[in-house]
Amino acid sequence: MNQLERQATINRNADKIKGYRKDWNCVKFNAASTDDHELMKAAVCLQACKKGFTFLTEAEFKEGGRADIYLVDVDFVIEILCSETQERFDAKKYPVKKIIPIRVGDEVNL
Repeated sequence: MNQLERQATINRNADKIKGYRKDWNCVKFNAASTDDHELMKAAVCLQACKKGFTFLTEAEFKEGGRADIYLVDVDFVIEILCSETQERFDAKKYPVKKIIPIRVGDEVNL
């Protein structure tokens, strides 16, 4: 995919999000989450950045739901699981191609 195609994909996927036009590749922290959850989110975002992905954190979708991390250029959501049950994770719905769970403590390998 060339740069023009990549940017067109990013723009198309960004239309799914409420706002956030200025928060590209910035880690937003949520004080309501545990420290372990937020540190894992930061570690995943660092790996995403190193791999060349464009990401948003705490991304709110127009159709509902807030994702821990949204990889805009590939249309994937990454959810960091800490104390969350599998059932709660399975209930999450986002208008994306794929939802990837990463449990706190797992090795990050994007």
